[in-house]
Amino acid sequence: MSRQDAAPDELFDLKASFYTGNYQACIDEAQKVRVSGEKIVERDCFVFRSYIAQNKFRVVLDAIKSSADASMKAVRLYAEFMAGAPDKKNAVLSQLDDMLQKDASNDVVVLMAASAYYTVGNFEAALRCLHQSNDLECLNLSVKILLSINRVDLAGKEQKKMCDLDEDSILTQLATAWLNVARGGPKIQDAYHIFQDLQERFQSTPFLLNSLAVCNVNQGRIDDALDCVKEAYDKDSNNVETLVNFVTILSLSGKIELAKRYISQLNEAHPQHPTVLEWAAKEEEFDMLSSQILANRA
Repeated sequence: MSRQDAAPDELFDLKASFYTGNYQACIDEAQKVRVSGEKIVERDCFVFRSYIAQNKFRVVLDAIKSSADASMKAVRLYAEFMAGAPDKKNAVLSQLDDMLQKDASNDVVVLMAASAYYTVGNFEAALRCLHQSNDLECLNLSVKILLSINRVDLAGKEQKKMCDLDEDSILTQLATAWLNVARGGPKIQDAYHIFQDLQERFQSTPFLLNSLAVCNVNQGRIDDALDCVKEAYDKDSNNVETLVNFVTILSLSGKIELAKRYISQLNEAHPQHPTVLEWAAKEEEFDMLSSQILANRA
């Protein structure tokens, strides 16, 4: 089923830019599109979420006032969450939870609360939030989370819901591609074609290039994967997914010393990213085990 017979969405280009990771294009498109009513809030939510994706949290915090619409308030809280120190995040999560209890039918509130929990690795809480919505973007995040905890079976069920709602949606195509990567084998090439098609239809972005890199790695095409990541790095040298993939692919290529440079950049630029924290924990565990072994030999 698709929405080909539905009325055209005035925000299609803006949403397409956001979903494919072209956040500046989303912001620029918002200056040109003319909408009214509820579409104004929807447009502005995408704009401010784009600023958050660019780590421009102060823009969001200064622009959205306390008297704003509930959706905009939720976006502001998410910006506050992302900008805040680790010891401040629980307080913001509590505020998002309160909003969710008062208005569980607001998909933006659901999405912002779930995104915050997902960011800190509380996947169970994130999925509890998302369970309350059948919005495509919420289902898309559910697929991503379920795949990250290796529940390919449940991710497949959520992706099926998305296909029933709108199989032609960019969000559905992305979820299908991620699912294909997780299923492996010839499905990875299917995923590659989806990401490639999105890149040709819209613009090449770090998000799509990193997705292509993952497909290439899983098919043993390490040099092609490295080319994708290099191009993504040229577009945004501080993108966390690009840096993580650079480290992984360079390590697979045996270029350990070069990989260490990007580890240093990751540690400096994204010290609280889950992957960085996981690597730090494993390094600490390794050092502890090494010390124990040396002590036993003494």
